[in-house]
Amino acid sequence: MVKKQSAERRVTDAAFRAEDVRILTTSGRTIREVAADLGVGVSSLGKWKSQIKEADLLAGPHYDVHKNWPDYAAKMNFSVPREIC
Repeated sequence: MVKKQSAERRVTDAAFRAEDVRILTTSGRTIREVAADLGVGVSSLGKWKSQIKEADLLAGPHYDVHKNWPDYAAKMNFSVPREIC
């Protein structure tokens, strides 16, 4: 028995994925509708959205990271490095 391939596997670059996620997040439509219109899988589009969201969160700048560090450190009995205070 020979497996029949239903579709040719496509390689997508980061710009293509970012544009698809931008369309998804700005269109107000469901992920299923957008995936069907763009010709990509629902799970692929969902994964790209998660990856881009995580990358955006990690990209910073994170101004609030050290904002309350001295108060938190004092409460937890940590020593606070001088550069942070």
